[in-house]
Amino acid sequence: MLEDADVALLVLDCSQDFVELDEKIGGLIAQYKLATIIILNKYDIPIPNIDEVGVFANNDFQNLYNELVNKGLKSQKDALEVGKQIEVLDIKDLKERMENTTPDIEKVFSFLEMGSEHHLNAFTRWLGY
Repeated sequence: MLEDADVALLVLDCSQDFVELDEKIGGLIAQYKLATIIILNKYDIPIPNIDEVGVFANNDFQNLYNELVNKGLKSQKDALEVGKQIEVLDIKDLKERMENTTPDIEKVFSFLEMGSEHHLNAFTRWLGY
């Protein structure tokens, strides 16, 4: 079933500790390298209102987005380089945030980091490095 999936939806009850089943599901998601939507119910983290794709209120994000899109449109190799750069940035951001968070969120970030590592390895392979 998972080998036919494109996206996994992982719902975690963060009001309790993660259990072995949560870890097994996370491991399967990583094994099949699925895009993942993770839903957490503990902290009531607001989801930003996204009215338009590619439009950000934060100028730094907007500038980075514009730069990466423009670079990625130049060629297939540039698009792969952009994908690689995004994964490197994601891993860096996740590691920084793992230093100052709660153990349960750190565990979620570690799953995300593992996925980004897989993606980074794939981009590196495709680029022939």
